[in-house]
Amino acid sequence: MPHQKYKMYKLIVTIICLFVAANANRNLLIEYKFTLDNEGWEIVGNKQISPRDPSDHARYNIKDMSQYITGKDDLINVDYKLKDDKNLWYFKSPAIENVFLDPKKRYFISFTMTSFMGDFTKINKNVKDAAIIIKTDKGDVKIRFPEDYDGKTQKIMMPIEEKNRHVESIMILGDWTRGIEMLGLDDVKIISYE
Repeated sequence: MPHQKYKMYKLIVTIICLFVAANANRNLLIEYKFTLDNEGWEIVGNKQISPRDPSDHARYNIKDMSQYITGKDDLINVDYKLKDDKNLWYFKSPAIENVFLDPKKRYFISFTMTSFMGDFTKINKNVKDAAIIIKTDKGDVKIRFPEDYDGKTQKIMMPIEEKNRHVESIMILGDWTRGIEMLGLDDVKIISYE
Protein backbone atom coordinates (compact mmCIF):
# COMPACT_ATOMS: atom_id res chain seq x y z
CA MET A 1 0.00 0.00 0.00
CA PRO A 2 2.76 2.57 0.80
CA HIS A 3 4.28 1.88 -2.64
CA GLN A 4 0.93 2.71 -4.27
CA LYS A 5 0.78 5.97 -2.31
CA TYR A 6 4.28 6.84 -3.53
CA LYS A 7 3.28 6.07 -7.14
CA MET A 8 0.22 8.28 -6.74
CA TYR A 9 2.30 11.07 -5.16
CA LYS A 10 4.87 10.77 -7.96
CA LEU A 11 2.10 10.90 -10.57
CA ILE A 12 0.57 14.00 -8.97
CA VAL A 13 3.96 15.76 -8.73
CA THR A 14 4.68 14.85 -12.38
CA ILE A 15 1.29 16.21 -13.51
CA ILE A 16 1.81 19.42 -11.54
CA CYS A 17 5.31 19.80 -12.96
CA LEU A 18 4.05 19.25 -16.52
CA PHE A 19 1.21 21.73 -15.99
CA VAL A 20 3.56 24.32 -14.53
CA ALA A 21 6.05 23.75 -17.36
CA ALA A 22 3.36 24.15 -20.01
CA ASN A 23 1.89 27.29 -18.46
CA ALA A 24 4.88 29.17 -17.14
CA ASN A 25 8.26 30.54 -18.08
CA ARG A 26 10.96 28.03 -17.18
CA ASN A 27 14.33 29.26 -16.01
CA LEU A 28 17.23 26.87 -15.49
CA LEU A 29 19.19 28.19 -12.48
CA ILE A 30 21.66 25.35 -11.92
CA GLU A 31 22.63 22.42 -14.12
CA TYR A 32 25.24 19.70 -13.75
CA LYS A 33 25.45 17.24 -16.67
CA PHE A 34 28.86 15.71 -15.81
CA THR A 35 29.76 15.75 -19.52
CA LEU A 36 33.55 15.88 -19.10
CA ASP A 37 34.21 15.27 -15.40
CA ASN A 38 32.61 15.40 -11.93
CA GLU A 39 32.25 19.22 -12.17
CA GLY A 40 33.59 19.68 -8.63
CA TRP A 41 31.18 17.36 -6.85
CA GLU A 42 32.50 15.33 -3.92
CA ILE A 43 31.39 12.67 -1.46
CA VAL A 44 30.88 13.91 2.12
CA GLY A 45 29.72 12.39 5.38
CA ASN A 46 31.55 9.08 5.30
CA LYS A 47 34.22 9.35 7.96
CA GLN A 48 36.89 7.09 6.41
CA ILE A 49 37.83 9.55 3.67
CA SER A 50 35.77 12.71 3.75
CA PRO A 51 35.42 14.74 1.65
CA ARG A 52 36.57 12.94 -1.46
CA ASP A 53 35.91 12.96 -5.19
CA PRO A 54 33.19 10.74 -6.56
CA SER A 55 34.87 7.44 -7.33
CA ASP A 56 34.26 7.56 -11.06
CA HIS A 57 33.08 9.77 -13.82
CA ALA A 58 31.33 7.26 -16.04
CA ARG A 59 31.10 7.80 -19.78
CA TYR A 60 29.00 4.80 -20.75
CA ASN A 61 25.25 4.85 -21.10
CA ILE A 62 22.73 3.00 -19.03
CA LYS A 63 18.97 3.48 -18.93
CA ASP A 64 18.22 7.23 -18.65
CA MET A 65 21.81 8.11 -17.71
CA SER A 66 24.99 8.99 -19.58
CA GLN A 67 28.18 10.62 -18.34
CA TYR A 68 27.28 10.54 -14.66
CA ILE A 69 29.15 10.42 -11.35
CA THR A 70 29.22 7.54 -8.88
CA GLY A 71 29.68 7.21 -5.16
CA LYS A 72 30.33 4.09 -3.12
CA ASP A 73 30.06 3.40 0.60
CA ASP A 74 33.56 2.53 1.77
CA LEU A 75 32.92 2.52 5.52
CA ILE A 76 30.25 0.54 7.32
CA ASN A 77 29.88 2.21 10.71
CA VAL A 78 26.76 0.61 12.18
CA ASP A 79 25.01 1.61 15.37
CA TYR A 80 24.99 -1.72 17.20
CA LYS A 81 21.54 -1.04 18.76
CA LEU A 82 19.62 0.30 15.77
CA LYS A 83 21.61 -1.43 12.98
CA ASP A 84 21.58 1.80 10.93
CA ASP A 85 24.70 3.56 9.60
CA LYS A 86 26.03 6.17 12.04
CA ASN A 87 27.54 8.24 9.23
CA LEU A 88 25.58 8.84 6.03
CA TRP A 89 27.33 9.84 2.81
CA TYR A 90 26.03 12.37 0.31
CA PHE A 91 26.93 13.63 -3.15
CA LYS A 92 27.79 17.32 -2.62
CA SER A 93 27.97 20.05 -5.25
CA PRO A 94 30.70 22.66 -5.39
CA ALA A 95 29.92 26.11 -3.96
CA ILE A 96 27.04 27.82 -5.74
CA GLU A 97 26.92 31.60 -6.13
CA ASN A 98 24.27 34.07 -7.22
CA VAL A 99 21.25 31.77 -6.95
CA PHE A 100 18.44 33.36 -4.94
CA LEU A 101 15.15 31.55 -4.31
CA ASP A 102 12.62 34.33 -4.86
CA PRO A 103 9.50 33.81 -2.71
CA LYS A 104 7.30 34.80 -5.68
CA LYS A 105 8.45 31.88 -7.87
CA ARG A 106 8.11 28.10 -7.81
CA TYR A 107 11.28 25.99 -7.69
CA PHE A 108 12.04 22.33 -8.31
CA ILE A 109 15.18 20.25 -7.96
CA SER A 110 15.54 17.36 -10.38
CA PHE A 111 18.10 14.63 -11.02
CA THR A 112 18.45 11.04 -12.17
CA MET A 113 19.73 8.39 -9.78
CA THR A 114 20.44 4.66 -10.03
CA SER A 115 22.13 1.99 -7.94
CA PHE A 116 24.79 -0.45 -9.11
CA MET A 117 24.95 -2.45 -5.88
CA GLY A 118 23.31 -2.62 -2.48
CA ASP A 119 20.45 -4.31 -0.64
CA PHE A 120 17.65 -1.76 -0.86
CA THR A 121 15.37 -3.95 1.27
CA LYS A 122 17.50 -2.94 4.29
CA ILE A 123 17.15 0.84 4.39
CA ASN A 124 18.58 3.12 7.09
CA LYS A 125 15.71 4.41 9.25
CA ASN A 126 14.31 7.86 8.41
CA VAL A 127 16.89 8.67 5.70
CA LYS A 128 14.12 9.75 3.34
CA ASP A 129 13.52 12.74 5.66
CA ALA A 130 16.80 14.35 4.52
CA ALA A 131 17.23 12.79 1.08
CA ILE A 132 18.09 16.20 -0.38
CA ILE A 133 19.74 18.99 1.61
CA ILE A 134 20.08 22.42 0.07
CA LYS A 135 22.60 24.47 2.02
CA THR A 136 21.60 28.15 2.12
CA ASP A 137 22.60 31.38 3.79
CA LYS A 138 19.69 30.85 6.23
CA GLY A 139 20.38 27.22 7.12
CA ASP A 140 19.70 23.83 5.60
CA VAL A 141 16.57 23.12 3.57
CA LYS A 142 15.76 19.41 3.87
CA ILE A 143 13.62 17.89 1.18
CA ARG A 144 11.87 14.69 2.13
CA PHE A 145 11.30 11.83 -0.28
CA PRO A 146 7.72 10.51 0.02
CA GLU A 147 9.11 6.95 0.17
CA ASP A 148 12.46 5.21 0.63
CA TYR A 149 14.53 4.90 -2.56
CA ASP A 150 14.31 1.38 -4.00
CA GLY A 151 17.58 1.34 -5.95
CA LYS A 152 15.99 1.50 -9.41
CA THR A 153 16.85 4.13 -12.02
CA GLN A 154 14.59 7.09 -11.36
CA LYS A 155 14.18 10.62 -12.60
CA ILE A 156 13.33 12.58 -9.49
CA MET A 157 11.73 16.02 -9.35
CA MET A 158 10.85 17.56 -6.01
CA PRO A 159 9.48 21.01 -5.13
CA ILE A 160 11.58 23.39 -3.04
CA GLU A 161 9.16 24.92 -0.54
CA GLU A 162 11.48 27.09 1.57
CA LYS A 163 12.45 30.24 -0.32
CA ASN A 164 13.75 33.79 0.24
CA ARG A 165 17.35 32.57 0.61
CA HIS A 166 20.58 32.13 -1.35
CA VAL A 167 21.62 28.61 -2.38
CA GLU A 168 25.17 27.70 -1.32
CA SER A 169 25.36 23.99 -2.26
CA ILE A 170 23.29 20.86 -2.88
CA MET A 171 23.61 17.50 -1.13
CA ILE A 172 21.89 14.34 -2.41
CA LEU A 173 21.81 11.22 -0.25
CA GLY A 174 23.78 8.20 -1.44
CA ASP A 175 23.82 6.16 1.79
CA TRP A 176 20.35 4.63 1.73
CA THR A 177 21.16 1.10 2.92
CA ARG A 178 22.56 -0.43 6.10
CA GLY A 179 25.32 -2.06 4.09
CA ILE A 180 27.50 -1.20 1.11
CA GLU A 181 25.90 0.54 -1.83
CA MET A 182 27.08 2.23 -5.01
CA LEU A 183 24.96 4.88 -6.72
CA GLY A 184 25.11 6.92 -9.90
CA LEU A 185 23.90 10.53 -10.16
CA ASP A 186 23.21 12.50 -13.33
CA ASP A 187 21.61 15.66 -14.67
CA VAL A 188 21.14 17.69 -11.47
CA LYS A 189 19.08 20.88 -11.96
CA ILE A 190 17.29 23.59 -10.07
CA ILE A 191 14.51 25.09 -12.18
CA SER A 192 12.29 28.08 -11.47
CA TYR A 193 8.87 28.74 -12.90
CA GLU A 194 7.11 32.08 -12.91
